[in-house]
Amino acid sequence: MQERLSNAMKKIVSILLEFILVMSFVLTGCQSETESKSNMINTENKTNQTQQIIDSLKIIAEGVPVQVRLANDGQYSYEYDKDEYTVITSTNDSTFEIKVTDNKPESDSENQTNVIISIPNHSYTLITGVSEGSSLILPSINANINVTGDASSVMISLPSDYNKTLNYTGNASSCSLSIHDINDFTINAKISTSTFMTPSDWPSYDMISSSYNYKSGNGTAKINIDVTSSSFAFGNE
Repeated sequence: MQERLSNAMKKIVSILLEFILVMSFVLTGCQSETESKSNMINTENKTNQTQQIIDSLKIIAEGVPVQVRLANDGQYSYEYDKDEYTVITSTNDSTFEIKVTDNKPESDSENQTNVIISIPNHSYTLITGVSEGSSLILPSINANINVTGDASSVMISLPSDYNKTLNYTGNASSCSLSIHDINDFTINAKISTSTFMTPSDWPSYDMISSSYNYKSGNGTAKINIDVTSSSFAFGNE
């Protein structure tokens, strides 16, 4: 009798142990799956947040002709001769930086090809352009813009709804600004031994003066120009 009870108890203990092991596996498995899903969600959120905080763009062109275009596919892309140029990208806080350099700066090639940079066509807080010893072309975009040209040629285009601030500083450089029928802006220019050309329906610039100021409408858009030994021309086409 005692032997039967002992065998019965062993079976009960064995069943309980198996049940405990199974439940332990099920609970552990569920927890791992939940944690895995949680990690996936966090990763996706981090990726989205990273994309959202990139709202400023800086483009540096060192001895390289660069043309920037707007891309409708939401992607950054680059077209260039890898034997001639190098494109380096980096992210600093909320600013995405694109730096283009010349692999053969010592060669004086007259057949330089443009480096074409396509950027996502979305809202930017600030676009910064730096051109040294070459040329830079920026697309028509409604954003705060800071451009510096040193022995360079710069072309900037502003859309008709432009209501931000453009700052241009040129040293021994030339700049052409197309404003595309903007009627609401203020221009403040500081000029030194430079050529400053405006549309015929604007007040003429006195070559002796060191500054030029002009306001149209309520002056919503601000255009600040500081040039030295340079030329600057407006186009209202």
